[in-house]
Parts: sequence; structure tokens; C-alpha cells
Amino acid sequence: MPEYFQKEKIERKDIIIEIIREIGKKALIEFKGGYSKTVIHGDWQEEVYIPDSRKEYIQGIEFLSDMLIPDFDKDMMDAYKKIEKVIDELLENYEKEKITKEDYVVNKLKQTRILFRELMIFLNRIKFFKHKMVIG
Repeated sequence: MPEYFQKEKIERKDIIIEIIREIGKKALIEFKGGYSKTVIHGDWQEEVYIPDSRKEYIQGIEFLSDMLIPDFDKDMMDAYKKIEKVIDELLENYEKEKITKEDYVVNKLKQTRILFRELMIFLNRIKFFKHKMVIG
């Protein structure tokens, strides 16, 4: 068994809670598109890319979904498939240039927020948080 598994026992539930915590941190800041800016360091400067916080939030929720999908019940799987279909249609419209990249990202963000709410309802339904309440 690899050494890093022996040092600390990490349960799947703890990983899921940590993912939710990180998603929460992303949700508490203003969503901004990615951009580059010039940072001056005395007599030299560099171009620094600031990541798109909307995409980071979306990726966090997608990762949470990936972690939970083996446990989905019928209601959650139905909700997931419905949202996934809408997101696929958005991507198709973007690729066919029917919508702009910004419209695609904004609408994907809306659908992903709906997915996050559905995931929280699902976790409540299966009493995921019943025995462990983590704050902070």
C-alpha cells in the first residue's frame, strides 16, 4: 500500500465535504471572466493570467457530480440527465455560432447552479449530513 494512504485515513465522505467547501468559497466571491494583466516588478514586468472564476465554480460542481454519480438515485439521475442535456444543447449552439462564448458560459453557469442545488437536495435526501456537520 502506498505510504500516503497509510499516514492518514481519508474517507470518501470527507473528500466530498471538502469539495463542497471549496465550491462554497468560489460562490462567495464575485464571478469574473478570465483575463490577463500586466504586473510591474520594479524594472521588469510580466503578463499574468487571472483564471475565470465562473469556470472554476463550474468545474468544482462537475467534479462533485462525478464523485457522487455512483450513488445517484433515480430522481437525481433524472435531474442530472436533464441538466446535462441543456448544457449539451448550449455547447452545440456555441459551436454552431448561434450564441456567443459569453452567453454559453453564463448559461452553463446557470445550469450548473441548478445542478448544485439538485445535488444538495439529493445529499439531504440520503441523509449525507445527518451524522457529521462541518462548519469552518
